[in-house]
Amino acid sequence: MRRPALLGFASDDFMADLAASLATRPGDVEAFLAKPETFARTMRQIHDGTGMPLLWQMIIFVGGILPALLALTGILMWLRMRRRRERHRTSMAALAEADALAN
Repeated sequence: MRRPALLGFASDDFMADLAASLATRPGDVEAFLAKPETFARTMRQIHDGTGMPLLWQMIIFVGGILPALLALTGILMWLRMRRRRERHRTSMAALAEADALAN
């Protein structure tokens, strides 16, 4: 069963390539023997998306850009609230002064 291109892995066509190669050159098995995957190599592949489907690469991109966006929106919210508090303080002071002058 073939996966859609968005979800496909780089190794999906391995068995078809192996069968075709062995049919034409039966002694060429060594070219298809897997190299041992180390834990570090696997973690690196998951981290940077090398050989992974486009969907995984998009998840990695969003996961990388999200902290920067959250920091930016947090600073903007803080500045907006700071300005609002300052306006509230000045308006309350003006009301208190006007109240004191009226009495």
